[in-house]
Amino acid sequence: MFHKEGYTIIRNVIIAIIIIISVVNIFACCPMITGIVSLVLMVVLVLVLQFFRNPNRTVTNFDPTEILSPCDGKVVVIEETEETEYLKDKRIQVSIFM
Repeated sequence: MFHKEGYTIIRNVIIAIIIIISVVNIFACCPMITGIVSLVLMVVLVLVLQFFRNPNRTVTNFDPTEILSPCDGKVVVIEETEETEYLKDKRIQVSIFM
């Protein structure tokens, strides 16, 4: 479904959307404005939900000699780097653009 860190943001966005639509319904001079604002806010909600989605993945043909990517995206950099926070050693960094 959704990533666990996203639930708070999703909840806050839904609450903000409800408040904004309620205020617009009270103060809007014509129903067309309410419809446009509601449509824009629903698009924002869909984008937030899309951002925090966490689809179930199934691994087929698992080979222990290969590396399984932790996310969808494109590998943009593979380079040697100095890791100073935990391992304090040189490591190979794989950067993925999601």
